[in-house]
Amino acid sequence: MSNPADHELVSVVIPAYKHASYIVAALSSVAEQTYPNLELVIVDDCSPDATLEVAAEWLSSPEVDSRFASVLLLKNETNSGAHASINRGILESKGAVISLMNSDDLYHPERISKLVAAIKINRTEFAFSRVRAIDDDNMAIPPWRLPDSLRNVFDFADQVSANFPALSFGFLAQNMAVSTGNFVFKRELYERIGQFKPLLYVHDWEFVLRAIFECEPAYVDEDLYLYRIHNTNSFSQLSHVGEIEGLIVAELFYRLSRNKAIRNILAPVPDNWPTVWEIYKERLLMLNVGSMAIRQKTQQNKRVCKSK
Repeated sequence: MSNPADHELVSVVIPAYKHASYIVAALSSVAEQTYPNLELVIVDDCSPDATLEVAAEWLSSPEVDSRFASVLLLKNETNSGAHASINRGILESKGAVISLMNSDDLYHPERISKLVAAIKINRTEFAFSRVRAIDDDNMAIPPWRLPDSLRNVFDFADQVSANFPALSFGFLAQNMAVSTGNFVFKRELYERIGQFKPLLYVHDWEFVLRAIFECEPAYVDEDLYLYRIHNTNSFSQLSHVGEIEGLIVAELFYRLSRNKAIRNILAPVPDNWPTVWEIYKERLLMLNVGSMAIRQKTQQNKRVCKSK
């Protein structure tokens, strides 16, 4: 492994909740990263099981302590939700780059190295990778076995790359990164756009929509994030609120799309694509498998315009 001092510090922030049986595997995959200069920040959200204790025991190993530039294990005073745990972890961290992770998922060993490199090469501030679904035994789950809500999500970024002039178009339909755990971004970006909002189901999508107005994301088309499917995933428990929160996210997008101060010249807004916006918008709606909110908001805006 190369000298950590030659690499900028990356803070891996892990919001943890009720994953005592998974968190050691998650943490071990972070320790096994080829990227040398890492800070580890774990925020337990008052887990009712032994998640905190299991993480503390794993962290007590001398080998673990020598692997990281620094380690923090925090516990929220009350159960506050994933968004609050993420925000607290970032606030307590020191890295110039933030890499998020769910406490039941896994990193590919080269994940951080490749995504940090993608950020630098593309001169951007946000990156994500292709995602592979895995089961409790860390085995890949074929697409036909995935829940309906996820079946077409995992390859959506590839579809967008082939059909649109800018990757950020795909985020109008859904969170193409699948989860906050697949987000790697510069601290400077977070400080400009602000914290994750108090949303139960789409705090990840809302955050990335704000991010694409600042920079064009970099996408690494390799399975560098392993997303574990089990019966306690948040999408299976909170999907009933997704449509309501999706409308909130759609409203945010339309408000920001009228902002003349958008930094990303490739951002999917009419001013950036004046002659082809309608074509791309319709094409996006044809591919949209993640949310009906943008479609509903588009139709609502058309009715408002006609009534004026």
